[in-house]
Amino acid sequence: MEVSKIKILYIVDDKTSQQDFKQLIESKKLPYDCTFINSFTESRGILNIEQFDVVITYSSINNDNIYDILDLKLELPIIIISDERSIENVIKAMKAGASDFLVKDTEKKYLEDIPLSIENAIEKKQTENELQKIKNKLEMHVEQRTAELANAYYELLMKLNESQTSEEKYRKYEFIVNNSKEFMTLINRSYVYETVNDSYVESFRKKREDIIGEHVSDIWGKEQFENVIKGYMDKCFAGEEIHYQQWFSLAGSGKRYFDVSYYPYRNQIGKVSHIVIVTRNVTQQKQMENQLLHSERLAAIGEFSASLAHEIRNPITIIKSTAQFCQSNYESLSKEKIKKMMAIFTETSDRINKIIHDLLTFSKPQTVSLEEGDIIIILKKACSFLEKKFASQKVKLNTDFPDKLPSVMLDEDQIYGVFLNLMLNSLEAMQEGGELNVNTKIINKEIEIIISDTGSGISEENLKKIFNPFFTTKEKGTGLGLSLVHQVINSHQGNIKINSIIGKGTQVVMHFPLISGNFGNKQL
Repeated sequence: MEVSKIKILYIVDDKTSQQDFKQLIESKKLPYDCTFINSFTESRGILNIEQFDVVITYSSINNDNIYDILDLKLELPIIIISDERSIENVIKAMKAGASDFLVKDTEKKYLEDIPLSIENAIEKKQTENELQKIKNKLEMHVEQRTAELANAYYELLMKLNESQTSEEKYRKYEFIVNNSKEFMTLINRSYVYETVNDSYVESFRKKREDIIGEHVSDIWGKEQFENVIKGYMDKCFAGEEIHYQQWFSLAGSGKRYFDVSYYPYRNQIGKVSHIVIVTRNVTQQKQMENQLLHSERLAAIGEFSASLAHEIRNPITIIKSTAQFCQSNYESLSKEKIKKMMAIFTETSDRINKIIHDLLTFSKPQTVSLEEGDIIIILKKACSFLEKKFASQKVKLNTDFPDKLPSVMLDEDQIYGVFLNLMLNSLEAMQEGGELNVNTKIINKEIEIIISDTGSGISEENLKKIFNPFFTTKEKGTGLGLSLVHQVINSHQGNIKINSIIGKGTQVVMHFPLISGNFGNKQL
């Protein structure tokens, strides 16, 4: 039986590279049907009329840019071959959609990696497409079933409370409810079961009479009832429709992931007397979502590792070359020269140590010790600490603080570090002087803090990546400062947003929630 060939579009303007790949196919008898072209412009036309399984291209062809083809957003894998490894290009290519990035070497060892790269790229693409189809199908089915079952169950309950409900209609509604795979039940204000469908009974492996009349905590367990279920039920008894997803432990069935909907059921005088509950088992869907997330995490780990290797390799190269120089010339080196060499060792070692320190700080779980405090005091402390630096850079500091603000829950050391980090970033953007404005106010039961500068600003493209680990535009930056800032603010239940215009400056807007009930007499 003839093996189906893999169709490859190979974009390369180097005849030698074409011949090398042809020889590889012949020598290994690879099942490839390869089409060679020599420009990205030509690729646009052929891709519109012919189907391929994978595209292989060099990073630069006839002065064209590889991102011309990546911008096409092709629904097929793209493998890039480059004459040299540039960490920036690796990251940029992978983010833009490239499946793999190979480096061309003089010994032509990269050719041996191409078949495996092709196989992995095609397999990954097929898996992603299949998972996405299944996910879309499940989501559509869940939405349809939810609407159908909720409407059917509502009507059933209404009919049950009408004295003139016909027996025939009752049997139809009962049939729909009891043949549903979803759990459906009716709970009264005492958290006691009044009605359950067959799926509910089967899931707990109990008799119907062993559930009806029982308290919810007797079925789901006291801990799950107190920590999760009761709070949502109380909101529903207050008149809210509730929807949430949660992992639950079922006796004899292990952990299951449920999509839960609570609907308030009102009696004849309009009071919520019961809750209609529809619970769907979406464990399979959740597991498939986790598979997709796992695939995305693997790509992110590869990108992260490449960035880290680049950050550490440079200073190690400096140490090695300096050591080699000292070793070769140690007899002729003066004391002054030796001191300079030792300074290079110390400075470069400190650089590596800072990278590792920032990495460990970013990667380990942040221990947050929240206490009630005044965020204005911390903000003033940060401004005071940088006062001399403002003056030396001819930066004018403008502040607008109220005399007193309500307290927030905060970790003083971490928030102090956030303010210092943001202000130092502003100072770096104003090397020729400027203005730094720090303002605070209460808005929507939150404290809003705005730090804005008149510095060089951030491009729109970089602004989208500003919180990404290891993204930096600084020559000696690690790219973890703003990632840590974002992490700390999130741990305080706050949020941060950065706005910027090139040449005009940058504005950082932060919000921190006030302690519940601690609003004093201020107008909110």
